[in-house]
Amino acid sequence: MEIDKDVEVKVLEDDEAWNLFKDKVGEELVLSDPDLQSIAMEVAKECGGLPLAIIAIGRALRNTTSIREWQNALEELRTSSDGIYNIDEAVCSRLKLSYSKLKDDTRQSCFLFCALYPKGHLIDENELINYWVWEDLLGGGSMAEMKRKGQKIIRQLISACLLELKIENGVRYVKLHDLIGDMALTIMSTKPRCIAKAGMGQVKLPPPQEWKEDVQWASLMRNDVKYIGFSPMCPRLTSLLLQCNSFEQNILDDFFDNMQGLKVLDLSYTGISALPMSLSDLKNLRALICSQC
Repeated sequence: MEIDKDVEVKVLEDDEAWNLFKDKVGEELVLSDPDLQSIAMEVAKECGGLPLAIIAIGRALRNTTSIREWQNALEELRTSSDGIYNIDEAVCSRLKLSYSKLKDDTRQSCFLFCALYPKGHLIDENELINYWVWEDLLGGGSMAEMKRKGQKIIRQLISACLLELKIENGVRYVKLHDLIGDMALTIMSTKPRCIAKAGMGQVKLPPPQEWKEDVQWASLMRNDVKYIGFSPMCPRLTSLLLQCNSFEQNILDDFFDNMQGLKVLDLSYTGISALPMSLSDLKNLRALICSQC
């Protein structure tokens, strides 16, 4: 918050946490059925007094009237962490419930894609939707139809407290809270697997052993990568985001030999003067972005 003195913010007391939870989930809902209220109180306690977790989980369960769904949510929270010994880990495990409540693969995949940007980065809404379209995350239809679907998904992710809306100079941006981003990266450490090292000061690509065959997305945008010295074996890779690096040499001619599934390639602001020969073999490529090269 750019203050002159750091102030430790304590976790909420039980009654404060319960009041905040009721506000987010709907007070009339939780008070309408004694059995549901009892489970809801246990769910609120599992959030450990952490406001971000309370808000996200409360919104995820808003308008949920099935006691079975509430019981499932409580069980998921109880088994996801052994206690709040590490704040980041504990919050991530609890926020996963908001992710699972998105219901369908489309919204989940669109949300996870946001974690390919650097932490704290303002993501241009139109740019994000374009990536979703090129990745074929929004299904078929006209460009206008897919744009509308993308805008609807963004509204849903904001409503679920998984994205924050920022408007600057009339331009709409979205942003991932750091803890929400950590949660997304935790999910993508398994499936879909990604390499996400955006804005981390990288001066070279991750070593070959990190480029596993099941990696689906890779983002090294906004680093200082100067040279690419090998060809990764990533046949399932669909998006490779390399924009805003400072390549001192053009990309190796055989770099894309083992990336036949690639759909999206962003080489903007990398300083390259030519494209590698292997690019012509990428038959699934939907978007090649080379702005300011």
